[in-house]
Amino acid sequence: MPFGYRPVTSVNGKETVRSEVKMVLAGITPEQRLKRSHDLETNLFNLLSSLDTSAHPLKVVGLFLPYRSEPRWALGRWSAFPWRLSYPAQKEDDPGYRFPKDQLPASGPYLECEGEVAKPDVLIVPGLAFSEEGFRLGRGKGWYDRFLEFQRPPLGCVGVCFEDQVRGGWNSDSHDRKMDIIVTEQRVRHCPR
Repeated sequence: MPFGYRPVTSVNGKETVRSEVKMVLAGITPEQRLKRSHDLETNLFNLLSSLDTSAHPLKVVGLFLPYRSEPRWALGRWSAFPWRLSYPAQKEDDPGYRFPKDQLPASGPYLECEGEVAKPDVLIVPGLAFSEEGFRLGRGKGWYDRFLEFQRPPLGCVGVCFEDQVRGGWNSDSHDRKMDIIVTEQRVRHCPR
C-alpha cells in the first residue's frame, strides 16, 4: 500500500481500522521504519524540549517499550537530555510507571515490577491509530485507558505514531482517553480541548 493510504471504514469501525493499520504497518520495510522512527523521535525531542520550562520543569518522561510494528527508540539519543525515563509496569491489574531496575527487557510491553515507582511529568503513548482530535485507538486491552482514567501527568499526554496511522473512520467510546498532542515523523499536532 502506498504511504498515506487511508481507506474509508465503517461507522463505528474500530476493528476495521485496527486491521487496516496493521496491514499498513506490515508493509513498512525495516529501513523505512528506522528512518521514520528517527524523524518522529527528532520531532518528539523538539516538542519535549519546548515543554521543559522553568515554570514546569520536565524531569521524568513516561516512555514505552515498543512492539515490533511501533516506532523504534534510539535510546542513545535520549541520553543527551537530562530527563529520567520510566516505563509502563503492571502488577496485578495495577497500571503504573517505574524506573528500570536493571536492563530493559528485550520484548514485552511492561517492565518487571522491581524498579522504583515513577511519576512522569509527561507520557509518550503509542497507539494503532489516532484521530485528528487526539483520540487513541489501542490494541484493545485498555491499559492506557485505565491508567489515564485517574492519572494525568502535568505536562500532558503525547500520542506517537507514523503519519499514516492518523485517521478517521472510527468513533471514540466514553472510556477512550484523548491525547493533548500527536507526534508523527511529519508533524506535531496540538489537539483541540
